Amino acid sequence: MYHVGNMIYRKSLRYTMLMVGISLLGLLASSFSLPGLTVRQAIALPLIIGGLSLVLGSALKIIPGLISSRLQTVAQASDLNLMEDYRKTQTDEHIEALWRRVFRFECRPKSTDLDGDGRPDDEAMELLKSDFLARATEALSSHLPQIRQMHLLGLDLRYLEDWRDGAYLDCSDTKLSERFEGNATLTTVRRRVGLFGGFGMRRFMIRKLSRNLWFRFITRMIAMEVGSAVERLNSRY
Repeated sequence: MYHVGNMIYRKSLRYTMLMVGISLLGLLASSFSLPGLTVRQAIALPLIIGGLSLVLGSALKIIPGLISSRLQTVAQASDLNLMEDYRKTQTDEHIEALWRRVFRFECRPKSTDLDGDGRPDDEAMELLKSDFLARATEALSSHLPQIRQMHLLGLDLRYLEDWRDGAYLDCSDTKLSERFEGNATLTTVRRRVGLFGGFGMRRFMIRKLSRNLWFRFITRMIAMEVGSAVERLNSRY
């Protein structure tokens, strides 16, 4: 309802101008003794259509907006945004994934720890992994400034800590998209691969708009469902 109302509201001027054109044609037809419109009808028609578009569009925007905002407020007051605490309970899983996907490839063991093929042997890798997990756990449990923490522990976990600040299924979970759109290194990469011009840029913008639309829609619906469920439980118990 909100999106339909927003579309009608935004196009009300277009509808009005269309009716102005039709009214002019009606007046022109009347001047040639053909079925048409009177001057009063020609003036009233665009005003009525434009006014109805504004009123109907505004109503369709405001009414569901009021309903959904109230339910979203109930959901937030019931700690939906604190789903970030649940995310933080998965620290071990997250740093395990970081080791498996990133840090194990960045480790450079001494030559004495390499096997015959020039690869780190299993024992060396296990020691490196244990050291990484211990330092990562300490970093995530401390509350030091990020640059100081990076120099003290030798790990740069700023992006992980920033992502952990968002909550699952909540509108606050925007850290990944903010980093992707605002990080200077990623911006340079997109420019070098041609995403800032021509078809690549259009495709990128379409995907960005689609992602933002679906993210807002889904998190809004989840908040409304949570708010409705909380109200039902409160009224029952």
